[in-house]
Amino acid sequence: MRKIFSSKGASAAVNDDGRVITWGDAGYGGDSSAVREELQSGVRNIFSTRSAFAAVKDDGRVITWGKDGWGGDSSAVREELQSGVCNIFSTASAFAAVKDDGRVITWGVTRYGGESSGVSIQRNWPGIGFNTYWNNGNTLEAKISCSLEKLRMHTNYYRFGFSQG
Repeated sequence: MRKIFSSKGASAAVNDDGRVITWGDAGYGGDSSAVREELQSGVRNIFSTRSAFAAVKDDGRVITWGKDGWGGDSSAVREELQSGVCNIFSTASAFAAVKDDGRVITWGVTRYGGESSGVSIQRNWPGIGFNTYWNNGNTLEAKISCSLEKLRMHTNYYRFGFSQG
């Protein structure tokens, strides 16, 4: 196995040829049978919330499974996740996918960063940029880097989600 990932009650492993194997409680993403065919090859990385998983494939597509409302169902943003995703970040119950054009696509529990329609963006391109994403004043900061080929060494900082305090 190349990498193993976990949610609160399940695990997912990516082997050397990019195939994903899952086990554990189905309510936490242990059952990936609904997306089994898409997880047979080409998975580059996996990310998790407490109850769901998101896999980024070599072609930049994202495949999700697990508890629907907690990030397992990405159907509302499916079109944006079909290509160009270079990285994903997660909170306990939401995902944020960073695309190679700098856009951030979110899904999952709204309160924890799954809804970003009210987001404002500040960019400082090229080179190192500090991008601040605000969602109702609640923030979680994550450093985001995409591949050299896709973003020409741009490194950005994003804030999203919910914070206590």
